[in-house]
Amino acid sequence: MSGSTTTTAYAADNQHQTWSAPQQSLQAQLSKPNKSLTRNTIRRLRDDLINTVSQLYDAHVAYVLDLATFSVVKKLSTCGKEAVFVPFLDTFDFDKRPDNPTTSWEDLKNEQVAIVKAHFDVLEVTSIAPTTLLAELSESSTLSHPPTIRVDLQPDIAVKVVKQSRPHDNQFNWVIRSMNMYSPELGQLVVEHARWRARTLPPRTDLADMSTNNSIRDDCSTISHVLGLLDQYMRNRRAEYGDLVDRAALLVVHAVLLIHLHAKAIAAVHSRGILEMNSDGTADAYTSYDNFQAVAKARSLAKEAICRLETNDQLDAGITCFLRADTENGVFTKIVVPRTKYPAA
Repeated sequence: MSGSTTTTAYAADNQHQTWSAPQQSLQAQLSKPNKSLTRNTIRRLRDDLINTVSQLYDAHVAYVLDLATFSVVKKLSTCGKEAVFVPFLDTFDFDKRPDNPTTSWEDLKNEQVAIVKAHFDVLEVTSIAPTTLLAELSESSTLSHPPTIRVDLQPDIAVKVVKQSRPHDNQFNWVIRSMNMYSPELGQLVVEHARWRARTLPPRTDLADMSTNNSIRDDCSTISHVLGLLDQYMRNRRAEYGDLVDRAALLVVHAVLLIHLHAKAIAAVHSRGILEMNSDGTADAYTSYDNFQAVAKARSLAKEAICRLETNDQLDAGITCFLRADTENGVFTKIVVPRTKYPAA
């Protein structure tokens, strides 16, 4: 089935286009340094895919998008225009029989079209080259709020696409801050990213450079945004214990990054025990009194969140390594998590 479908697609514009072979995964195209897939190309590819998927379901053929293996074929124009990418369809669900009278093909079509749109909403952002993204951000620098992509990105799908496409840090933060819904997967992704950031920041005896500070500040803004989404999420439903665990983890990494942002010097290696080392710090250790107060407040919120956890539980060692320098297993006042598994420290 996939072969005949692809052949039909090839024949459509064969008089005007030259095909380059073979097909490549979409992620392979996005990972190229020059990123030939522009925003407009992504949108055309999305529209083409939606149109094709709709036709397939109208013909009672079930196609299922798998972005991890989704492939495209590149068409080279003979008139000097930019290359065109056409979807290569090869993932079908043959368990759905065309002659089954109980199958609602219209509902299945609408569901799959919605999935395609949701994936490409995120993919459109993560496909933008960092220089283009920075230009777009700078154009909006006079606004009181940073630009957003859209407000209805589905967090679970966004997390999946971000993990697959591995966008630049600016893109990562931009995507996350453009969401208005929380999910545990979203919270855990942000914790993992912030934890990685904290582990890679080196000790220093002087102020950090402006580029590093801007990057840390961007990460802190993203964590604050997700904490706001999590608080709203917990208000709108019965909070589960895992929500409290993730909230504590977010507050810990937020406090860690604020110390890196505002402290005049950092002694901790890989940020191990940084919260303990800086617990007795004075305002003189920070770049300003306001920044000292911001760190003190963040530390207090993190401590309060940890104390809300049950005493027989355990925070992941990848988080508690920031609390005390002498902890290998992450024990911190007998409060330690079982649910969220982060990469080993």
